[in-house]
Amino acid sequence: MIFDLKAVLGLNRIRPFDAVADAVGDQREDIAHLIEQQLDKGEDGQGKDLGQYASIKYKGFLRPVNLKRTGAFRRAIDVIPDARSLHIVDLDSKTEKLTTRYGAAILELSTDSEAKAAHIIEPNVIDNINKQLSI
Repeated sequence: MIFDLKAVLGLNRIRPFDAVADAVGDQREDIAHLIEQQLDKGEDGQGKDLGQYASIKYKGFLRPVNLKRTGAFRRAIDVIPDARSLHIVDLDSKTEKLTTRYGAAILELSTDSEAKAAHIIEPNVIDNINKQLSI
């Protein structure tokens, strides 16, 4: 006798990408905060140093370039999940100017931050899969 083990175990109900997307949606602010932590160190998502400010008069220090003058740019960082990836966007009016000057990697997660993001969402992914299985 042949039977569908996947159906018997209820595995056909699992939608892993939905489970991940929902988990990310619940943790968007925490993941965006990882970008802020990178900027606090004056680094982009590739670990590249953002340099120094042209004048100490601008912020009272030269380093790190943390892109935190008014906080508007940082508050506008958002994480949008889709079926297979995360899109990090920033809708602040200065985003184009800042990404032109410092590179698009200011809105990327470093390898270390990616691992932290995975750790942040993992419990929610497990919960979401359990809900899908009705456990």
